Amino acid sequence: MIASLVEDGMKAEADGCGVPTARASLHNMFQAITEVFTRQDAEAYTRFLIREQAEPTEAFQRIYRGAMAGILTRIAHLIQVVSNGKLDTKAARLQALMLVGQVIIFRAARATVVTTTGWTDIGINEKVLVQSMIVDNLDTILDHLEHVNGLT
Repeated sequence: MIASLVEDGMKAEADGCGVPTARASLHNMFQAITEVFTRQDAEAYTRFLIREQAEPTEAFQRIYRGAMAGILTRIAHLIQVVSNGKLDTKAARLQALMLVGQVIIFRAARATVVTTTGWTDIGINEKVLVQSMIVDNLDTILDHLEHVNGLT
């Protein structure tokens, strides 16, 4: 799943994609990232990633140089495409981190999520709702980036 995220972003970049393709790629990537961070069978892997964020070891460097850097770079690039080049690289990278952060909360603060929502777990129905809301947030941000002038 993670490898397909990088491939999707790379394909869009290699195609010299326009705004509609960049948006579609971001939708696909964030739906997949949400899938990974809400899946029960990915708990050990995602907890490991979160622990490495808090207390990085050499494993973090391997993870970052592996899939993580590629995914974040692709997200940032696609965000720059949607902004029609109005975001510089640093701003696009920060936006990518902020967008990914809204997904990570569903693993990092899972107890808070289920307690606050009244859910007993994040099952299929809950995951679909979360994915839908993540894409709605993504679209709101992308709409803003696409239409605002002079962000850099």
